[in-house]
Amino acid sequence: MKFRIFLLVLLLPLFGWAQQETDVDTGYVEDGVGLLVPDYDYLKTVINDKSSPFYYPKLLKRFAAADTSLSIEELHCLYYGYVLQPDYNPYLHPEEVDEALKFLNKDEVSKKEAKKAIKLLNKAIAETPVHLPLYAYRHYANSVLYGIESKQAAEDAFRYLALMGVVRSSGLGNGYDNAFHVAITNHSYLLMQYYGFNVVEQALSHHDGRSYDIFTLEENDYGIESLYFDVTPCFRSLSKLFEDDEVASDFEQYDIAIGTKVLVRLGEKKNGVYRFSVEEIDIINDTIELTETKNLFPEEGDPNTIVFYCVYGRWSSGKNCVLLTIKNYTDVNLSYDTYMMIGADGQFRPTSNDGIFSKVVGTEIWNDPVSIIRIANLRDMK
Repeated sequence: MKFRIFLLVLLLPLFGWAQQETDVDTGYVEDGVGLLVPDYDYLKTVINDKSSPFYYPKLLKRFAAADTSLSIEELHCLYYGYVLQPDYNPYLHPEEVDEALKFLNKDEVSKKEAKKAIKLLNKAIAETPVHLPLYAYRHYANSVLYGIESKQAAEDAFRYLALMGVVRSSGLGNGYDNAFHVAITNHSYLLMQYYGFNVVEQALSHHDGRSYDIFTLEENDYGIESLYFDVTPCFRSLSKLFEDDEVASDFEQYDIAIGTKVLVRLGEKKNGVYRFSVEEIDIINDTIELTETKNLFPEEGDPNTIVFYCVYGRWSSGKNCVLLTIKNYTDVNLSYDTYMMIGADGQFRPTSNDGIFSKVVGTEIWNDPVSIIRIANLRDMK
């Protein structure tokens, strides 16, 4: 079963956006074709000002009510204002989503199953109100339960397309200076999926203090070779973990974004599973040759630590892949669980691994367009 937005057509030409006229000074940079580029300093002011039309609680309430009078500027403040919320997490995947998809990922979905899925998705949307896939899933469930022309289905189609329009209006995608801006990493995939682009290669680049995902595309009707997405807020959110020692020091699982090196320190076991702290995160901009992975690690490391590199890699044949390469400086052999997020749906899927052996470099390889690897349940190997 393939999720679709049934009712509305997104009338967004790929090179331009007709901005709605407004009497409100938005404070945003415009590039001549009406693009709205997020200015987070300005956003911080207006979304917290109760007298502002962009006051965040008001925008959330109007969006929840599917208020179609929301302007592109108001929707812009809603979407990018999420970056400034205290619970912002661009990698959050509410557990209710996986439960809902168990009901929806079928060739035939009953009304009873659709109703259960909607209840679960309502909880997930309350937690992440600007996460695009949730509205696509609920739109489908509402279409099953109430009908494709129902008010409920139409409202979720509006919400999905409104947020997609915000991302689309943030850039042209043809370089660093005109990159699309996303608040949640996998929204890049959704935009490309909408226009029917197929990705040949993905690279992470850090330029002028900002982070970008660059996608090389297959030949397409638009004649576009690559697209740039500014993912700076997503990467900066990782560093916020270290603003609170309690949060950063007691994990049973951890999500590693592509293009990062993470050093963890093994802690005490609880119910057979090691707790661990994340002590260092570094951004890795390079594509790593598979034959060079051992050179990433010093022979001797900090005792009781494990180093993970989650990076773009390349085979000697030139084939691109994603690598999770690990060196275990502890004295114990470990088993663990791995999950990968791929594509546009934001789901974590379980995947196999070979374990983590003491004083040994190990590498897992994926040819899928993986965006995040989840490491969970470090335990003694049996």
